Amino acid sequence: QSWSPQESLWAQQALANGISSTVISLLVMENGREVFAQATHASLSQQWLPVRVETMAVDTDPVATMNIALAEVDTDWFAVLDAGDELAPDATFRLAQSIQNHPEWQIIYTDEDSLTAEGEHVNPHCKPDFNLDYLRSLPYVGGLMLIKKTLFDVLGGFDPQADGAEDYDFLLRAWERIGDDGIGHIPEVLYHRHQGSGHCNKSIEEILAAGREALQRHFERLQIPAEVQPGPFPPSFRV
Repeated sequence: QSWSPQESLWAQQALANGISSTVISLLVMENGREVFAQATHASLSQQWLPVRVETMAVDTDPVATMNIALAEVDTDWFAVLDAGDELAPDATFRLAQSIQNHPEWQIIYTDEDSLTAEGEHVNPHCKPDFNLDYLRSLPYVGGLMLIKKTLFDVLGGFDPQADGAEDYDFLLRAWERIGDDGIGHIPEVLYHRHQGSGHCNKSIEEILAAGREALQRHFERLQIPAEVQPGPFPPSFRV
């Protein structure tokens, strides 16, 4: 990705003016594959706006372990990355800028693409701004999801019973509390998901089932009589 001279100058001025005093932390889920971790940390070291980086080894109960790790992190916002995944150099800068410009946002997501083993960027996923109907049909937010720590604490963290779809489950519960206006979207490909990364120990079928069950619980909490079925393609749903 390249930036115009005007955009680079604008970014330098914003950083010089102190774009944000907000503390952002990134939790990297390390899976024992050193080359994956190195690629992630290299991309984080090249960020225009440096942020805190925490690491956590993936174990047999990653959701509970994440909750424990995140409870101890003193931060304003955080996101979870899998080892092997990378961020565009301007990612944390644009996240901080969005926090500053949209004080109503408590969750922020971005567009993304896939990163092959050869380092090629493929399958760009340009997402819409927040759309509840779409979310109930497809866990489209995916990838880089920045969460305000106070919201995470109030909601009790990720739900261990949603392992494999814990981010989707969290987003549904968050919407029930903060509504459409609390969830923001940056329409830039800032997250590069490595095709071999991931921290869940479950099978694809179990992950899909966890997503369906999370959506079913969402309707039950809202007392909406609905049945969630598999959609026309994984991981879509038919309500």
